[in-house]
Amino acid sequence: MNFKELKDKAGHFTPIFILEKTLPHRIRKRAARIFSILVFFFAALVFIPYGSEYIPEHSLFSFPNTVIAFFGGEKIFLAILFLVLPARAILFLLESFFYSEYFRALSALEDTKKTHISFEVAMLVLGTDSADILKGFSKNFYGGLVLARSGVSKEDTRKFLERRRPVADENGFKIDATANVTLSVFAQALWRSDENFARYMLSRGVLEKDFLGAAEWVESENRMMHERSRWWGREQLDRLPSLGGDWSYGETYLLKRYGHEISEDPVYRTVSLNFMHGEKGTLMVEKILASAAGANAFLVGEERGEAMEVMARLGKMIETGKVFPELEHKHIFIFHGEALLAEKKTKGDFEAELIRVFDQATRAGNVILVIPDFPGFLESAHMLGCDIENILGTFLSSQKLHVIATSDPRQFHKIIEPRPTLVRQFVTVFIESASAAELLFMLQDAVSKIESRDGVFFTFPAVKEILESADRYIAIGILEEKALQLLYEFAASIKGRAFRVVGKEDVLQFVKTKTGIPMGEVAGEEKEKLIHLEEALHKRVVGQDKAVSALSGAMRRARLKIQSERRPIGSFLFLGPTGVGKTETAKALAEIFFGSDERMLRLDMSEYKTADSLQRLIGSYTLGRPGALASLLRERPYGVLLLDEFEKADKNILDLFLQILDEGKFKDAEGYEVNARNCIIIATSNAGSDLIFKWAEEGEDVMRRERELIGEIVARGIYKAELLNRFDGVIVFHPLEKEHLSRIAELMLRKLGERLKEKGLELVINEPVIAMLLKVGDD
Repeated sequence: MNFKELKDKAGHFTPIFILEKTLPHRIRKRAARIFSILVFFFAALVFIPYGSEYIPEHSLFSFPNTVIAFFGGEKIFLAILFLVLPARAILFLLESFFYSEYFRALSALEDTKKTHISFEVAMLVLGTDSADILKGFSKNFYGGLVLARSGVSKEDTRKFLERRRPVADENGFKIDATANVTLSVFAQALWRSDENFARYMLSRGVLEKDFLGAAEWVESENRMMHERSRWWGREQLDRLPSLGGDWSYGETYLLKRYGHEISEDPVYRTVSLNFMHGEKGTLMVEKILASAAGANAFLVGEERGEAMEVMARLGKMIETGKVFPELEHKHIFIFHGEALLAEKKTKGDFEAELIRVFDQATRAGNVILVIPDFPGFLESAHMLGCDIENILGTFLSSQKLHVIATSDPRQFHKIIEPRPTLVRQFVTVFIESASAAELLFMLQDAVSKIESRDGVFFTFPAVKEILESADRYIAIGILEEKALQLLYEFAASIKGRAFRVVGKEDVLQFVKTKTGIPMGEVAGEEKEKLIHLEEALHKRVVGQDKAVSALSGAMRRARLKIQSERRPIGSFLFLGPTGVGKTETAKALAEIFFGSDERMLRLDMSEYKTADSLQRLIGSYTLGRPGALASLLRERPYGVLLLDEFEKADKNILDLFLQILDEGKFKDAEGYEVNARNCIIIATSNAGSDLIFKWAEEGEDVMRRERELIGEIVARGIYKAELLNRFDGVIVFHPLEKEHLSRIAELMLRKLGERLKEKGLELVINEPVIAMLLKVGDD
């Protein structure tokens, strides 16, 4: 479909286009508010005289009568009322016409049998001259907003339009005629039909996917704005609340003692009904609870917190009156089973108090009771000898109480499924993790509120970077919570400052300050540091020129993000005999990239060569014991992870690192992800040291025989070839020569001298001292 055909297809939108051109929707809304106030005001002045006989002559309420008398009576106000009332009625009719056309176009997009165009595209196309499509796009309200959301200023675009040659017209514009034409589809056709425009956007750091993402955002934002005004929709009408329904329910003091309402939960403040993720699960739960009295739901979610988000959404729907009548005036209580277990330590006391809690919830008649981590609650109660299933059986079938239990998939399959009687009391709902597109939509919705409150403007690349940075650089929590937290922290950091447009670099700078991880454009001090990385390493590492050079090149590539961002910052296997500088190089990297060699995390892999080593690293579910590696990376997620004597680790651990080096993450014993993407991983190994010594004694260049060395290591079964291939570099350290040892001795003596100076002693270092140390210390 070319541009002319697209314009013909948009022809039926011409009346509404004329309306928008003459009197845009945003102006009509403002005018409607003003005329509504005027109608109310003049109507009041017209009808006040009918009750004036009851108003004391000199009271405050007699002021309207004074005004009426001053203007010669109410007739003049009646005349004005008959002028503003029709104007308001005309505005109402124009809005009705606008919304009927807008929502008809929106419904048409759901028809997959024909090709339709969205309202935004129709307004853009009808106002664009086919001789210069890009100029029309930039002048259009929606097109201009897409460019702004992409991070391109009006002034830059104006200058580009003035100097560009040639101009893209309808002859080169082609669009897919088999799919609905939305704003993002139009934007993609524009990008691909105008090479000059694509180059211009790329020169501003805007990729095609960012431009299309900005177009999707503009269209969805416009759609949401109009959807909020659609009070006449059937879903909204179905959920209109009844009157007086909340007046006859019982007390819940025990529930408040052993729990809290969902509105008091921290997640309640962050959940938005506009966010698509969780909507499906929430509507399923709503349907389950409303379908029949006594229905209960079991929510199973992969990530911690996902079930609570569903509860928060349901709570907000109840609060705003958007639920079915059967759930009106319900109160969602989160039951703290561990609080009850901690207070009632005997079987009898616990069972009696549990029955009282559930009995009170049942008698209240308006309670939806949520039991988080239901399998854990069952297991803890069984340790007291309590049969929870029989106790809860009566309440779960009650017509006055709904129970919602939550669990992760692993515990659900292990503990709940083997109890068919219990499972039959619930309808199970599996919650899917949010996709990247859904999370991006969630952030955009939150950003809209921040923009209206703080007067800032976020670009699409900035919002996308917040999501990606939360995923990569924040270790603990589910991605949705991490992304929202990062957004709110960033918004707080720019509040009151001279920010108007927030770009990707602004976000990167904030994350860099927060985490200490180098990111964003390489410039200034960091650029100099990368350029002179070999020199910086040689301040602590003596000799090993080729190893240092290979490592420096790999680190520069890692910093420029040429490799996959789903992997660690860098990963290296240092091969060589003991005492040649492998560990010192790791410390030097920690100091250069993270500011201190204390940012080096160290694990001695010779301690992990037994059969239970994997459990000791990632944790044990049965023993409830956290793993050393999982705990280390959660507590200190940024730094150099040094794996000493890597070849001595159990084979299962080597397989674990096969995954870590490839994906930058792994799952602990509880099934939760541990992020290793913010580390430089360095494994040191003595594998093949006998060959290195042999070649060094024969005068061979060890570095030139690196491939042969690696082949021999694989042949001996020390490492699998696929593991070695996962490293960004396998770097060979050769035995040190006499001049290197002399330099190392001098460095070590100087460090000793600094320690002695603190004790009031002075160490004099000269050549005889260094020579003596080499003679007795070289083995």
